[in-house]
Amino acid sequence: KAFAFDPQGNIYINVGSATNVCQKSGVSGKKLKTCAEAENFEVGQAQIRKYSFLSNGKINPKFEVYAKGLRNSVAILWDEKRNVLLQGENSRDAIHKLDASLSNAELPHDELNVVEKGKHYGWPYCFDNNRNSPEWTYVDCRGYQKPYALLPPHSAPLAMHYYQGKLFPAWYQGRLLVSLHGYEPKGHRIVAFKRNDQGLPVGVPQSVVWGWDTKGEQKFGSPVGLTEMPDGSD
Repeated sequence: KAFAFDPQGNIYINVGSATNVCQKSGVSGKKLKTCAEAENFEVGQAQIRKYSFLSNGKINPKFEVYAKGLRNSVAILWDEKRNVLLQGENSRDAIHKLDASLSNAELPHDELNVVEKGKHYGWPYCFDNNRNSPEWTYVDCRGYQKPYALLPPHSAPLAMHYYQGKLFPAWYQGRLLVSLHGYEPKGHRIVAFKRNDQGLPVGVPQSVVWGWDTKGEQKFGSPVGLTEMPDGSD
């Protein structure tokens, strides 16, 4: 699980998917119109839930499904200045099994999302900018929310942090840092995003810490969490 708090004390919690792409309901099953795992509001998965506090200080067990169709939101962060929830999506695997023309090394991209309340982000039916997953070719992906930005494929974003310290050069000030845990060539590094006029991340992520490669699949360094120390170190 991963979670984030907004200024009002509400808790946003990731509930990851139980399957890779809900394939038993799609091409391997009866070609159902929807995946129950993604659509069930009470016991569903692949969603971000919002919990609030009761007047007695306890958490209200009646959660709100804030957004769904998100396979695994391990990296989530509430941006207090812009009052939005940011999410790093760990996308599906093995996309080539049903369609050999799709490169598993290059597809799908992981995602960066500025999460909008009530939106469905397409898992398991769609990947990247609303392309159909090969298991769900008969679903119309046009009605689902596209990613805010694409991250390198299989890079596995696990944490995000806006840098506010003074130890690093001025270039880093206010930038969004993201730890990429994945073992693929574009993973196992820390990247930074520029910001647009609204202060939101934009453009191609720039590697700021890398070089953790080894000859085997298990990398020498695979960052997970990010935190900022009082002296501005990260």
